Amino acid sequence: TWATAQVTQFAQPGWTFVDSASGYLGGTESNGSYVTLKSPNASDYSTVLETTTATAAQTVHLQVKGGLSTGTVHVWSTDVDSPSAATSFVRGQDITPASDGSYSLTLQPGQVYTVTTTTGQGKGTATPPAAHALALPYRDTFEGDAAGTEARYLSDMQGAFEAQPCAAGRRGTCLQQMAPVKPIEWQDDSDLFTLVGDTTWSDYTLQTDAELAKPGTLELIGRAGTQNRPQSHQQGYFFQISDTGVWSILKSDADGKRTPLIRSATAPLGTGTWHTLALSFDGPSITASVDGKRLGTVNDASYGSGQGGLGLTSYDTDQFDNLSFTPVRHAQPAAALTVTPSPSSVQRGKPLTVTTTVSVPKQAAPAEGVNMTLSAPSGFVYDAMPQVFGSVQPGHSATAVWQLTAPTGAASKPTLTATATFAQQGVAQVLRQDTQVQVTNPPPPSGVNDVSDLDFVTSTNGWGPVERDQSVGGTNAGDGTPLTIGGTVYPKGLGTNAVSDVTIYLGGNCSRFTATVGNDDDAGGNGSMTFSVLGDGKSLAATGTVRGHDPAQQISADLSGVQTLDLVVGDAGDGNAYDHGDWAQPKLTCAG
Repeated sequence: TWATAQVTQFAQPGWTFVDSASGYLGGTESNGSYVTLKSPNASDYSTVLETTTATAAQTVHLQVKGGLSTGTVHVWSTDVDSPSAATSFVRGQDITPASDGSYSLTLQPGQVYTVTTTTGQGKGTATPPAAHALALPYRDTFEGDAAGTEARYLSDMQGAFEAQPCAAGRRGTCLQQMAPVKPIEWQDDSDLFTLVGDTTWSDYTLQTDAELAKPGTLELIGRAGTQNRPQSHQQGYFFQISDTGVWSILKSDADGKRTPLIRSATAPLGTGTWHTLALSFDGPSITASVDGKRLGTVNDASYGSGQGGLGLTSYDTDQFDNLSFTPVRHAQPAAALTVTPSPSSVQRGKPLTVTTTVSVPKQAAPAEGVNMTLSAPSGFVYDAMPQVFGSVQPGHSATAVWQLTAPTGAASKPTLTATATFAQQGVAQVLRQDTQVQVTNPPPPSGVNDVSDLDFVTSTNGWGPVERDQSVGGTNAGDGTPLTIGGTVYPKGLGTNAVSDVTIYLGGNCSRFTATVGNDDDAGGNGSMTFSVLGDGKSLAATGTVRGHDPAQQISADLSGVQTLDLVVGDAGDGNAYDHGDWAQPKLTCAG
C-alpha cells in the first residue's frame, strides 16, 4: 500500500517513465531498484527508490539532466518493515542540488523513498465509516447498474464480472463474465469467481438464475472464508454443474485442496437457456438444487459461515441474474449417521470394533439403497468393502459393524470417517461422520522378563505364527516342538521361521537384552539364517550367517533409551526353507 502511495502521490495521468533513469542501485538487484517519471513538459520529475532487499545503508549520487527541473527536491520515505504509521510516508529534509544538478542521498535498508520536485503530498485525513455487517436477506437484480459497471458489493477474485444487457431472450440487465480468454498471470490460474456478503453469514440459501453461453461449468460458492494467495486457495463449498448435467459439491481449503463430497448427474442444462441454481446451508447439511428440484444433500461441518459467490470454470461469457441470499429455517434432519469405536482407546496392534448406524426419523421419508463405508488411515487392518442395506423405514435404523486392528506404528490419535449414501424421495444423500481413536503404547515391561511372556506389538513369520516356548511347526499356533539347539532343550523362547520380526514396546525402560540363538534341531541340520537386534530401527547387535549344525551363539544388546525393540531373523539370502531360527532364553532387564 505505501509503495503504491510513494508512486501515485508524486505523478499524474500523462506522466511517463524515464527508462534511462531507472534500474538497479549500483547495478546490483540486491541493493534495490529505482524508477523515474516525468511530467509531459518535463517541468517536474519524481524518482522512487526502494531498498527492500538491501542489508546495509548506501549512499546514492544523482544528477539531473535532459531539461528536468534542477530546483529543490523534496524527500519522502516509508519503512516497509515497520507496522507503525509514524514511519510511513514521512517528509524528510529537502535537498538543493548543486549548480550542475547533482546531489546525494543516504538510503537505509527496508525503505521506499521518493525524491520529487512536486508539492502538495500528505497522509490521508479521511475518516472511514464505521463497520456494519451486511444483513440477510440480500438481493441484487442488477437492474440499477449501467452497462460496463461492476455490481454493488460484488468483489471479483478472478475474471471480470460486469453489468450487461441480458442474453438468451431475457430482458433487462444481467451480470456477465467479460474475460473471453485466459490472461497472462503472475500466479497459478483459478476458477473465475466473484464474492459478496458477510463472513458471519451462516445458514442461508444462495440462489441465482444462470445461462451458459457455450458448453462449460457454472458454480455457486458458499461459506467462503479464508483465502490465501493465489485466489485458487479459497476456503468454502463449491456447487458445480455443467451443461451436460453432471454436478458435484466440493469442499475447498485455504491451501487450494478440493475434496469432492458428492457427485451425480441430472438433466442437461444445455446452452443459451436460463436455469435457477441454488445452494443451501442448514447447519452441517448442504443441499444443491436446479430449477426448484433438489439434486442432493451432503453433510460437512468444516466451515460454519462465510460469504457467497458466483463463478465458472472457464473463460466464457456466461450470465447471472436475480442473485439472492435468504436465511434458512432449520429443518428436521432427514436422516442421521453415528459412528462409535469400541474401545475408544486401543493399544498398538490390538483389535477394535467400529459400528456405524443410519437412523431415519419417524416423520422422514424412507432411505433407499443405504450404503455404508468406513475410511481409516494407513496402518489400520480391516475389510474396507462397503456394507449395503436395502431400505431403512421411518423410525428405524441400519447398523454396520467393522472389525479393525490398530496400527503398529507410534502412538497416535487418528481419525476414522464413516460415510453413508442413500436416496430419499429420489434425492441423493451423503452423510459423513468423523470419530477419533486413541492408539496407545502398551505398558513397558519392568524387572527381568522372559520375552516369550510379553505382549508383542506385532509379529511376522515366514511360515505359520511365531511360537512361544516351542519351535515353529505347521501353520497353526502351538503345533511346534520344544526349543532345541545342538541337543540342548530350552524351556523359554521364541520359535520362528525366516523371515521373521517380533516387535516389543520398551518405552525407554529397559537396559539390556540377552539370548541364545541358533537353528532348531527339528530342521535336521538344514537351513541358514541371520539374527539381528534392532532398537528404534537401528542395528544394536547381529550374528553372521548361522547354519544348520552350527553351535548356539550368544547375542546381547544395550537397550538404554530404546523405545521399540525388534528381533529379526533373516534368510541369509538363500531362501527360508528349514530356517527355523530360535531365540532361546531371551531376556529383558528393565527398571522397576
